[in-house]
Order: sequence, then C-alpha cells, then structure tokens
Amino acid sequence: MRNHRNISQKAKQDHPLTAYISFEALKKLCRYYGGTKLEIDLCTKLIRHQRNQLILEAIEKGTTHSQLARQYKISERQIRRIKQQSAVIKS
Repeated sequence: MRNHRNISQKAKQDHPLTAYISFEALKKLCRYYGGTKLEIDLCTKLIRHQRNQLILEAIEKGTTHSQLARQYKISERQIRRIKQQSAVIKS
C-alpha cells in the first residue's frame, strides 16, 4: 500500500509516521523534505503477515482469542479467520 504524506517543516511526536519510523528519523525526514509531499510504501502486507504469525504463535501457547483481539485491536472474528487461513495453507 502506498500512502501520500505531507511532510511538515517541523517534526512532532504525534505525527502519523512515528508509527513506522523513529522520531529521530522523522526529524531528519522533515529537515530534508519538509514542505513537500512524499509517496511512502508502508509495507502493510509484510506488517500484517508478521502480526498474523505472532497471533498464531500466541494461539499455540494458549492465549485466548479475546486476549489477542484486545492486544492487536482487531475483532475475535478476525483472529478466527487468521487461524482458519493458516489451517488451509498448511493442508
């Protein structure tokens, strides 16, 4: 997924990009590209795959669907889908 972001002249702790890069990296980005609009690949497929792997490992260790849903801020139904998709891939 590509995302267009306006890069401000000054870095702020609550900037949405701090979810993906460190605040120090954001300050450098603002210094060099402040005032411009950048297209940024957020690697959402990779991030989602890694999250799903962590969820599957936690399920194997006995963590409940409810606990995982709260931890990852997704529904229990989505947890069940992740588990079901994994079972289909393994078979």
